Amino acid sequence: MKKNKTYYGVNKFQVSSDDLSYLNKLSNELLKKNKLEAGTTKVQGSVRNCLIVRVSRQSEIYKYFEDAKNIINGGFNYHIDGIQDIQLIVYRKGHYYQWHTDIDNDLGSTRKISTTLMLNDNYEGGDMNFFHDGEEKKITLVKRDLLAFTSFMNHSVDMVTKGERRVIVAWYKGKPWR
Repeated sequence: MKKNKTYYGVNKFQVSSDDLSYLNKLSNELLKKNKLEAGTTKVQGSVRNCLIVRVSRQSEIYKYFEDAKNIINGGFNYHIDGIQDIQLIVYRKGHYYQWHTDIDNDLGSTRKISTTLMLNDNYEGGDMNFFHDGEEKKITLVKRDLLAFTSFMNHSVDMVTKGERRVIVAWYKGKPWR
């Protein structure tokens, strides 16, 4: 994984083609195993509409993100002591995630770095947006892009208008924010 860009407090990395192929293979197996509906958390509501599969701590996907921890944290230099959660999220036509942050008063209070890894780019819509310095900043991602950002940054995902957007999201944790 190599660092590509930094902007708006967001670090952009690119994973290798081989790593992406491997992670896609594992993700497809996970989706097949969970039948994408029955074993999946389907979230519909005013804030988001998407399909979510939790990634087991024993999976190779989890190991990949654990191994990448120091590279991802390099741009932030936070005290990170592990991964809080990893999810495979599928956005189909009409799916979205409105403005939010990744921290809350419960487990989310320990989240330091949020990451989004793009598994594909054969869809339309689904851009990531960040609110920074009073302005909305749109970031279009392509497969192999991994965005890392401080978990308290406001962000959203535009509605997917065509195709299916697949991402792996991971949250690195440390002591709660003060």
